[in-house]
Amino acid sequence: MDTPAHILVVDDSAITRSLLREMLGQIAPHPVAEATNGREALDFLHACPTCLVISDLHMSPMDGVELLHEVRARKALADLPFILMSGEQTPAAIAAAIQAGASGILSKPFGRDQLLLQINRTLT
Repeated sequence: MDTPAHILVVDDSAITRSLLREMLGQIAPHPVAEATNGREALDFLHACPTCLVISDLHMSPMDGVELLHEVRARKALADLPFILMSGEQTPAAIAAAIQAGASGILSKPFGRDQLLLQINRTLT
């Protein structure tokens, strides 16, 4: 039996990961996996099928933009839908996300409806 594709939530905040897991459980038919930073996320992406990454912008030791660069640089992952989320909505932060190849951007805080809208935009 094939392993189902996951939605990977990457955030250093356990509360944010928990909230996203709960929201995604209500709106998405995929299992949800979690990583606390970009390095953990890359390990997961190499090991498990993934259909979408939702990553925080600011984390350590590898932030969301660095993770996105790594994903886009790998042939097997280059087309993976990738949503960056951040409370920082400066033009520089948005430009960095777009330049890195983000499929979508979510502004924190957000609700289930905004999450669903961004997922739908990203996957269509």
